Amino acid sequence: MKIKECILGIALITPLFAATPANAGGRYPIHITRIHGDVQVRLDQRGSRWRKAKLGTLDGGPYLLRTRPHSYAHLQGTFRCVDAGSLIRINYDSEASIDVLRGQMSAVDGKRGPSLPDRL
Repeated sequence: MKIKECILGIALITPLFAATPANAGGRYPIHITRIHGDVQVRLDQRGSRWRKAKLGTLDGGPYLLRTRPHSYAHLQGTFRCVDAGSLIRINYDSEASIDVLRGQMSAVDGKRGPSLPDRL
């Protein structure tokens, strides 16, 4: 009986110590969902270095993201595509806005359109 009580106690206490995901940005963090080719990211701060972008959430920005020739990155699933040879700034304000500094962003299907919002 004591073993069952011990297991039950551990099962009840475990959620208290489980790690919660960090969200150090705006209300809508940016997720990189697909990478093709040479895509790099760095903090938008003096002295930070470019590193290879990885799939997942960008926390603690603002970030700069650049794509090299013949490369692209998808943001937020099927929402946006950062086209080849582009540089964007991901701002961590209340809406996680994106500034295109060089190049362009398109819909994931490659079609640009007027309905594509400038902010997430």
